[in-house]
Amino acid sequence: MRGKLLSIVTVINEYGKSELNEGALQRYLAEAVWFPTAFLPSQGVEWSEIDDYTARATITDSNTKISLDFHFNEAGEITDVYTHGRYREVNGKYELTPWSGRYHKYEAKNGIRIPVEGEVEWELPEGSFTYWKAQIIGIEYTY
Repeated sequence: MRGKLLSIVTVINEYGKSELNEGALQRYLAEAVWFPTAFLPSQGVEWSEIDDYTARATITDSNTKISLDFHFNEAGEITDVYTHGRYREVNGKYELTPWSGRYHKYEAKNGIRIPVEGEVEWELPEGSFTYWKAQIIGIEYTY
């Protein structure tokens, strides 16, 4: 993972760590709501039912295997995603922390119904910390 402020100042440059690989794969799967064909079993995702409105999606890439729990509403839309453990850096070390995301306001974009609003948060002992919110303004798909 490499991150730069204004594309100039490096704020993170980490690689070769299983914690980062797991976090990246969890993020990929959580963001698949915006390219839903990535959820298909043909794309390597295995689904298992938890209850009538919750299913666990599992994906493996190389030696990294992760699972996320997705919650659905009556219309079959994904409303939430959750994992009891996603790595986050705390004082230079990685620790597993509950993590969740929410998706809102579904609209048809280029013939595909997706949520156009979303947010993610760490579930910390002192309370939830929302650190990312987004609104999809435009999206294009190649068929």
